[in-house]
Amino acid sequence: MEQHKLLKFMERFWLVFAILTLVWSGWMISQGHFDEGKFPLFTSFCGWILFGLRRYQRKNAEKKTANNQVSPTKEQK
Repeated sequence: MEQHKLLKFMERFWLVFAILTLVWSGWMISQGHFDEGKFPLFTSFCGWILFGLRRYQRKNAEKKTANNQVSPTKEQK
């Protein structure tokens, strides 16, 4: 159960990170500093990828936990 909390926290962390760096990059680019805005744009892209990976990992872990909880009850009947 502790693993699910950690996975959910990390998923939200990367989501917030990706959104904040995207906003930061957008602000830098809108101010005419495209060269300085490239790094936050790249980090935002990386944040979105890590968010997707964590989400996939959390959903798989939840699915495996749900299958493990259902399987013993079927065997008892």
